[in-house]
Amino acid sequence: MKELANMANVYENASITLVAASAAGADEGFLKSKPIPKIDLRIPYGQQGTLFLRNQRYVHAIDVAPDPTESRAWCLQESLLSRRCLVYSSLHLYWACQELTYADQDVRLAVNPDYLPDNVHHFVQNLPVVFRTQRQGDKLLEEDWRQLWAFWRNVVSEYSSRQISFLTDRFPAISAVAKKVQDVSGDDFYAGIWKSNIAHQFLWKKATKENMLSSQLSPVQPRPNVYIAPTWSWLSCLGRVVYLSCAICPELKVRNAAVELANPLEPFGPVKSGIVTLIGRLEQISIFDQSRAGFHWLGRKQRNLLEIYSQFGHGKGEAKGFPDAKDEMVQGMEDAWCLEVGIETATQQWSNTGRRIGLILKRVGPGDAFQRIGYFRELTSVNHWFQGSELRTIQIT
Repeated sequence: MKELANMANVYENASITLVAASAAGADEGFLKSKPIPKIDLRIPYGQQGTLFLRNQRYVHAIDVAPDPTESRAWCLQESLLSRRCLVYSSLHLYWACQELTYADQDVRLAVNPDYLPDNVHHFVQNLPVVFRTQRQGDKLLEEDWRQLWAFWRNVVSEYSSRQISFLTDRFPAISAVAKKVQDVSGDDFYAGIWKSNIAHQFLWKKATKENMLSSQLSPVQPRPNVYIAPTWSWLSCLGRVVYLSCAICPELKVRNAAVELANPLEPFGPVKSGIVTLIGRLEQISIFDQSRAGFHWLGRKQRNLLEIYSQFGHGKGEAKGFPDAKDEMVQGMEDAWCLEVGIETATQQWSNTGRRIGLILKRVGPGDAFQRIGYFRELTSVNHWFQGSELRTIQIT
């Protein structure tokens, strides 16, 4: 475990990383022959040529299962931080570096990795430019910050969709990437959340699909039976996570964030506890029936149910609530609250007329101590919930 803190340097300084992508385990070989049928043929003007044959489904590779390394959490950071990789895939032997990717038979797959099929999608090309150009202590430009947080959001989405044998490894398996982000940004790391961008990073949600190629909805999983992270961290839940594009409410102020590390010598390692203190506007809510799509209808506690139905339609509510974990958000539960965080917008520009989004909380003790159980989205921007609400100081664990 003592070598984990140095893994970012190991990957970055290696001349080349050999990736045994087709091997299902450490005891399985990967140097297997993958003969490709070919036909010698004469082409016009008397020249001799070769025609390579491949199953039609390999052309787009959508029906080909990803390599084992593409689904393992531990394997992501070696792909991200290595300068060059030679990947022994089930489908190809291919080369990936920070410029491009080539498969066997000298086939150039893509310059932009977003066009690669999942089973040959290599993340070494996804590093933001600032990773290669920034020197420690240099001040980041606005565009550098934008690239850095876009990169981190993509890392969170990809990493959270991957499998890991031991839940206690969820922090160590991403620690090398987190250390690299800190080296570049100088930011503080709180259980998967970064201090300088903390309010935006509260607005994560469980993805409806485990990957972009899947046509099936991903069910919400139970919360782990061992403590991993505070509820405001995406690491506290299982399954793929994505971030909402939002503008933060100007009234929301994060006063303090703190975590207790399991080992003080591992700043990116497991935590024992975490707490955030903030000032914001809350509304107590009622939780109604769960829809077939997996969300719950919500309404303000002081409003009559018939009044809500008359405005939005029978069986509906004023907002949709999306749970973080299975069986934590149930109809009729007491002491459920909504915390205003921002508005959902692609421009990230604040507007008082936007539909509010934020966290669904449950009270867990005396005073204003809460835990996160989901997020909400209002159905209308007219007369939003928090008009006239007083600011309160609360703590979320």
